[in-house]
Amino acid sequence: CNPMLQTAREMIRAGELGEIRGYRGIHCEDYMADANGAFTFRHDPAGGGALADIGSHALATAEFLCGPVTKVMGDCVTMIAERPDGRGGRKAVTVDDVGRAFLRFENGAIGTVTLSDAAAGPWSWELTAGENPAYPRTGESCYFIAGTNGSLSVPRLEFWHHGEAGHWWTPIHA
Repeated sequence: CNPMLQTAREMIRAGELGEIRGYRGIHCEDYMADANGAFTFRHDPAGGGALADIGSHALATAEFLCGPVTKVMGDCVTMIAERPDGRGGRKAVTVDDVGRAFLRFENGAIGTVTLSDAAAGPWSWELTAGENPAYPRTGESCYFIAGTNGSLSVPRLEFWHHGEAGHWWTPIHA
């Protein structure tokens, strides 16, 4: 129920973007350097890995903004196969830490969601939204919704469009 997500949803529902055609979410590209920290459950098969941990939030956000998802395809892999065990040794890790889902929405739009806790990047919700002061804010966006009248980045809420009579040969502006 973040105010930036609420505003984005209101803009979409009001038709400001036109008909939604595409969605891109980079839900988490945070490199988990501290493998012995508070989130070690992400590397335990019982914890479920990036897909189970982050994927549920990614799908919920996509549906909140663009409507019901009717089809999902995807893949996930384990890129870091061994992590410190917290006792000076190492242990094998068998859960996913990178994934991508391809979505089809009820309205026919398509989208992608990238999930990772094994890659560094400035686009996770935590780094873009500024909700939690423990995370350094990057000023980037992590969700992008494309419509027939324009596109929106979230959480920056930049609405890119060509203007009233615009098309791809006219300048696009925020």
